[in-house]
Amino acid sequence: LVAQQSGNSDQAIEALRRIVVIERSPPEIVGALADTLGEAGRFAESADSWGELVRLRPDIADAHLNRSIMLTRDGRNVQALAAADAGLARFPNHPRLL
Repeated sequence: LVAQQSGNSDQAIEALRRIVVIERSPPEIVGALADTLGEAGRFAESADSWGELVRLRPDIADAHLNRSIMLTRDGRNVQALAAADAGLARFPNHPRLL
């Protein structure tokens, strides 16, 4: 994560991907990878990683929200709406999913 803090997102992404494989997809690392990909403008990959986190931990409301945001930024508006609807179905009172 030093690479991420120093602004080298490509190195940070590769390091996080290695950790995901080695540690068998720990949710906190999958989320960090998704965040880092999004910050690097790699919206499709970020959306996929958020989708993986939703699969692993469907109880994390912000994972649903962030997946929807990244899908929108990637231009996949129909999928973004479906992702937001899925999150809203699970968290009907979440203020940012409304």
